[in-house]
Amino acid sequence: MPASVDSIASAALAMLADSGRLAFDAPVTTYLPSLQMSDPAVTREVTVRDIVAHRTGLARGEPVWMTSGVPPAEIVRRLRYFRPSWSFRSQFGYSNIMYIVAGEVLASAAGSAPRTIDVRGQVVAPGMRDGAFGVSTGLIYIPGTYSNLDEVLALAGEAGRAGGIYTSHLRGEGLGLLEGVAEALEIGRRARVPVVLTHHKAVGPRMWGQSVTTLRMVDSARAAGTDVMVDQYPYTAASTTFDVILPPWALAGGRDSLRARLEAVVPLVIEGYFNGGAAVVLHLMDEGDVRRIMAHPTTMIASDGRLSVPGNGVPHPRNYGTFPRVLGEYVRAQRVLTLEEAVRKMTAMPAARLGLTDRGCLRVGCAADVVVFDPATVRDRATFLAPHQYREGIPWVFVNGVAVVADGVPTGATAGEAGVSAP
Repeated sequence: MPASVDSIASAALAMLADSGRLAFDAPVTTYLPSLQMSDPAVTREVTVRDIVAHRTGLARGEPVWMTSGVPPAEIVRRLRYFRPSWSFRSQFGYSNIMYIVAGEVLASAAGSAPRTIDVRGQVVAPGMRDGAFGVSTGLIYIPGTYSNLDEVLALAGEAGRAGGIYTSHLRGEGLGLLEGVAEALEIGRRARVPVVLTHHKAVGPRMWGQSVTTLRMVDSARAAGTDVMVDQYPYTAASTTFDVILPPWALAGGRDSLRARLEAVVPLVIEGYFNGGAAVVLHLMDEGDVRRIMAHPTTMIASDGRLSVPGNGVPHPRNYGTFPRVLGEYVRAQRVLTLEEAVRKMTAMPAARLGLTDRGCLRVGCAADVVVFDPATVRDRATFLAPHQYREGIPWVFVNGVAVVADGVPTGATAGEAGVSAP
């Protein structure tokens, strides 16, 4: 089958920008106090210049793109120096947009001439021209949780005008699920932009079964002319950052304010947050909702995962098992999908949603991204207790015609590419 197109995998692409007068050799935590890396020493010592150089291939003495004249497309091209074994292209995240704005605010506070940023015209529009798929928001996370409807409408509308999409981690997936879906659908309708309700689910026993309602909302919106689709990972557990446990009002004002508000109330949570945080796996969903959402004709398969270092930590098994799990469990075992439906939901559907005309297909003119699997044996092996396990039944994987897995063993070939717009 064509290689799967994962529409929601996280990639650590840092585009830090400011007026040119920030102290680039100061620790990143000077400007982003909430930053947490896996090594506390790195968190304390890494500088803005280090991050920019590492993530973009720019020399440590070269200014960042917003003031150097180096366009985002060139930075993406330079990311090829990492030589990935997969191909990637990104969306413009709401958080990244807000950090650019925050950089300008910090520069002004440091004494540089104040400058007004037209976020749509100076940030989103150039990003779309340089190859972004669209705008994405995580409205349950800082800073997106503090956004209002009009603000998100403006950004999504700019993406829509450039032929992009709007992807939303809803503002609520538990008790606020219906309101979160309604907000995303309203953004799609008013901004006239295609929408993806990403990793769609109903969280918590009180909301189990509400996928019946949310999918009816999707169907009604589509019938009324809004182009909306859904993506999903095939598990009844979610994974996110530790601080999502804390309500937005508690996080306002930074770490010192948080400590003052909550230290005597929830000491375990506070201790975890102030000692580096953690990723958490939360068993909150119902299998019936998973099957119902998966079977819906607008649902694509997506991991919502991230790259893992084998043996490091206890990540969600979706990082290793999303696509083979669908084929083994939900096609072969449970028969929720036919094989043809599953393959389409992993390949052609997400490729079409992202505007990739040469991916997710097997025909002349398509990129030679191919996964060879055995329908009778393919399955995931990663579990919640032992997540660092690769799949079975997928002996060959080709990226751009080059074998990156041969007879079940990674070859080390680096045939991937960073996606940018055409010059």
